Amino acid sequence: MSLNFNDMKKRVAAQFDDMQLVEDSIIRFTKKVDQKPYAVYYIDFAKDLPVTQDKLDKYQDRVIGRYYFEGPPSLQWSNYLCFITSEEFLAKSEMRRAKELIERDRSYARKFVITTENELDAILSPVTIVTPDTTPQTSVLSIWTNHLVNAGIDGAILSDKTMPARIKYIEKATPEPEPRQQPSGKKLSVKAAPFIKSIELIKYLDFPRQRRFDFGTVNLIVGPNGSGKTSLLEAIELFYCGRNKRNPKESISYRLNVEPIDGEIEQVTNKRVPLKFRNFNLMWYGQTEIKTNNLYQSFARFNFLDTDAAISLADSTSNLEDDLSKLLIGSDAAKTWDIIGRVHESLSSELRSLKQEKFSIGGEINTLNEQIESTSKIRHESDSIQIRLNDIMHSNGWSVVQRDKVSFSSTIVEPLSEMVALTQQATELKWLKSPVTLDGLTKYCRKVKVAIKQTEPDISRCEELNKSQKRLKKLIIHDREALASLLQADRLIDSGVAIRAEERSKQQKIISSHAGWLAGLADLSFDLISVEDRDNLLVKC
Repeated sequence: MSLNFNDMKKRVAAQFDDMQLVEDSIIRFTKKVDQKPYAVYYIDFAKDLPVTQDKLDKYQDRVIGRYYFEGPPSLQWSNYLCFITSEEFLAKSEMRRAKELIERDRSYARKFVITTENELDAILSPVTIVTPDTTPQTSVLSIWTNHLVNAGIDGAILSDKTMPARIKYIEKATPEPEPRQQPSGKKLSVKAAPFIKSIELIKYLDFPRQRRFDFGTVNLIVGPNGSGKTSLLEAIELFYCGRNKRNPKESISYRLNVEPIDGEIEQVTNKRVPLKFRNFNLMWYGQTEIKTNNLYQSFARFNFLDTDAAISLADSTSNLEDDLSKLLIGSDAAKTWDIIGRVHESLSSELRSLKQEKFSIGGEINTLNEQIESTSKIRHESDSIQIRLNDIMHSNGWSVVQRDKVSFSSTIVEPLSEMVALTQQATELKWLKSPVTLDGLTKYCRKVKVAIKQTEPDISRCEELNKSQKRLKKLIIHDREALASLLQADRLIDSGVAIRAEERSKQQKIISSHAGWLAGLADLSFDLISVEDRDNLLVKC
């Protein structure tokens, strides 16, 4: 792509007044129709793509997460993230896998990896809805909106209220009488309201066993579990959307004969181009798509809602209002509501147990307060100890500083502890008289000084003797090693090793002289020498 980031930023800023720079290579802007926002776009001139699910999640938390709850709740369903890169970059197998990972992920926003300016132009171009003629057309959305308005629950589905507020809408709903429409001589356009008259499952799943179905204005589908009721509904969903909400990633091979209400039978297969469904999504629900087909998401919201929730209505009528509420708000919201209910019950139970513990702890605190109040009136034993301590200190001539009992005790404990330890050591000295007196300590110190002067020369001699002892130890070790060597040599001599070594030296000398005599005999031909001369020669050698 020849367009660089600065050019694109100027182009977006000129077209969208709320454009903002999220990061160095990422911009954010909002698309609007009649000054009402309907989609939020993030465009990243990516030098690299998130290659793992963990990196993609962290990227989205960082880039989209901080803005996700801004604006009306409906915008949370219309976030788009586009990575702009090049064909050369996507030629790498790792980047192709990253592209598949990004476009398959549905958290936070719908995501695309684009490489051409045409794809970028499709993102930046304003929404234009072209009607086939000036005649008012009926769409699936308008029909369902009228039904919801007549039932008094349009605020629960089409508003941006919170979930509790939507539940209140449903509880307070009062259906209004549906106005009768005057018949018109015009047929409904297939594009505007392609309701079907019959469907034939030529190539589809094994169930249902019945392969052709005719439909009226109101239809009741009954049968035991596993007979194919949901499969029939999903076949209708395939006709409209090309994909199923239950398994959108699974490619289903099918061939259906569908007869719309205008009587023109149409055969559809899984080979239909996605452009048709993208046009339907734009015309019916105002959802703009570039490369994917997500029509099934909007279609399931306004048509099927939750077939499992609808089936549960037949199981029990005790919670009919609750089941109907879950049917209308969708399966995801119903699950969230159930989780909130379970958490509320768990917290309520925990709160009740904590209240009981609070009551018991309060009783224990009251008991302790009563005990403290009663014991505070009793004269403590520490008071008598404090009085006795003061008397002893006064009798010994020590000054007492008037202060609180705790600080006074902490101040005097340390010196008294030290004096006790010194007294114990002094009393254990056997050459002093007991009890110890100042004169005795003075006499002891004089004797110690004299003893120190007398022992200093002896200490020097002891140090020299220690050094001599270390040298003697080394010499003893060396002599022991020499003695071991001599003992080993003595054993060798006793075994005759020296005599054999001398004989071996003599034999080596004889061998050397014989080798000199035999030098050159290899060139003689013994065949020319007689046996007698040969023997004489060998004898001489």
